[in-house]
Amino acid sequence: MKDSSDPRQGWPYHEYMQHAPAARADEHGAVFFYIRDLLMKFCTRLRTAKMSFRMFCLDVRDLGQHLTDLKFDRIEVRYVPHSNRLYYACIS
Repeated sequence: MKDSSDPRQGWPYHEYMQHAPAARADEHGAVFFYIRDLLMKFCTRLRTAKMSFRMFCLDVRDLGQHLTDLKFDRIEVRYVPHSNRLYYACIS
């Protein structure tokens, strides 16, 4: 992250300002409470969600052979430059 980056640029102003502390003009405080609230909701959701992870270490072109009976929400793909390898995970 650059030194000139502003955390307020990542979220809509009208959403995070609803979480402003007693100092109503404290935008950075509002962002803090907004993000904290989002993380708390996410953690609560994780406790009740049913999910599983399967990871494969193979060429991405061969992935289809391993997903015939699986249902998933997303496939994460990562390239790690120093290793010249591609990593991915199916998330359901």
